[in-house]
Amino acid sequence: MARITMRNSQKATFAEVFEIYISAVTARGVKDKTIASFLLLFNIFYRTLERQLRVTIRNLGDINISLIA
Repeated sequence: MARITMRNSQKATFAEVFEIYISAVTARGVKDKTIASFLLLFNIFYRTLERQLRVTIRNLGDINISLIA
């Protein structure tokens, strides 16, 4: 089984890199059902990550307010 590697790019978002990955696996002939599974898992992961980042940013804001006060 081949390894999945990410490109070393500081300016690309996770979604952009994932789109490149989907294009690559599509070109290799991966079945549509497998790609649909990848997309489903990506959407779940991305929503979870986004939610956690919002909580972290809010918590950091609360910490900054308490440090200033």
